[in-house]
Amino acid sequence: MIDEYMDQLAEALNVAPRRARRILLETEDHLQQSVETRIAAGLSREQAERQAVEHFGSARMVAARFNGSVSQRAWFFRAYLYAALLGGIVLVAAGIAGEISAGFGLAFGKAYVAGDSNGVSYTPARCADYFEYAPSAATCEQAATSHHFDEIWRNADVALVLGLIVLAAHLLIRRRYVTDEDDRSFLRRMFWLTGMAGFGFVAPVLLFLGGVAGIGNDWTGQVPTIAGGLIAAVAFLLFLAPGVRNLRAITHEYAA
Repeated sequence: MIDEYMDQLAEALNVAPRRARRILLETEDHLQQSVETRIAAGLSREQAERQAVEHFGSARMVAARFNGSVSQRAWFFRAYLYAALLGGIVLVAAGIAGEISAGFGLAFGKAYVAGDSNGVSYTPARCADYFEYAPSAATCEQAATSHHFDEIWRNADVALVLGLIVLAAHLLIRRRYVTDEDDRSFLRRMFWLTGMAGFGFVAPVLLFLGGVAGIGNDWTGQVPTIAGGLIAAVAFLLFLAPGVRNLRAITHEYAA
């Protein structure tokens, strides 16, 4: 009867593995001591085990107390870490897309990356600003394209570096301040599901917008949009398997 109770408690616990092991060891030790005390009082082992388990409380009720014992401050700290992790991944993805776009522009022409759509024009004052930035440009359009291209490249560098810093900081903080976390935790599951849903939505939208605009504009200025869609698709594939696994686990638990 004690073994069955411990199996039920282990199944119901939703805490970090290290903490779960400690809870199970302490619970089993308490129950065994309670059984020995009742046997010494004249009960049979079966009666003693039944009374010890009934007195201790149902496994689901005991697990609920431990599962809900994480402090609000610790919960928000972990939520912040998961948000930072997802944000760092988004920054790195944006940076990679921008770097790919810049490379494509250097190889095949900056207009594919930073060119304006048909019908866009600038005032003489704005053209003068662009010519100050790119004095060797032959036309205002070329000067504007050169300016926009350098902005895209610079922003890509910033996003990539910032994203790597955020990811490195996340790993260092998590390694130092967060113990092992149960794979069934709500925050971990939401991280995988949010990443899967977010990148799964962004990827086709960017690819569609870039494709439609590119067909109607000789692909001028659409490389960043398409590159962003492709990188988002890769990120979606990385989140897909864990996301589906966690979604199935949640569905199974609610069904049970």
